[in-house]
Amino acid sequence: MLRVKCSVGERPIAYLHRRTDTGSVQCLLSNGRPASLQYAGIESDEPAATRRIETAATSEELVTILRAFGRRDYTYDPLPDPRTLQAKHIKVKCTDTVYHNSFFVYRDSDSDPIHCKSATSNSQVDLESAGILSDTQGAAFTLEAARTSEELAALLYQIGSKRFEYEAQ
Repeated sequence: MLRVKCSVGERPIAYLHRRTDTGSVQCLLSNGRPASLQYAGIESDEPAATRRIETAATSEELVTILRAFGRRDYTYDPLPDPRTLQAKHIKVKCTDTVYHNSFFVYRDSDSDPIHCKSATSNSQVDLESAGILSDTQGAAFTLEAARTSEELAALLYQIGSKRFEYEAQ
């Protein structure tokens, strides 16, 4: 997997992922939500940019393509393939937009299970508190595949309640 962080100044806006096995391209906002390539700074000729991105062989080549097609105020930084990393501590802040409660879903190391705790009381809570409303055991198994906080946020967004916002920490 090729990955690039797309930032304006010090603020990450999006993460661009290109799967090396399928060539598929995905742009994720820093909160884990899928987005168009516009959020990666690609404002003109998105189809041509996508075709070039799909053929990139390395993260450095992907950065070169993004710089050619992207906005000048964006910076593009290659990131390591998450499958080659040992996940140390990954954490996502989950905010209920209706009740304004916040929780953290996290894992301290690869060998640890996924945990959830209240942001205010710091006490352990179940995954339902973070918007996982059905099959919490299956969800926990799915979430344990995440190697980065960004991946964890993307998975939570996919399987969690839409009233929650998920932000990689």
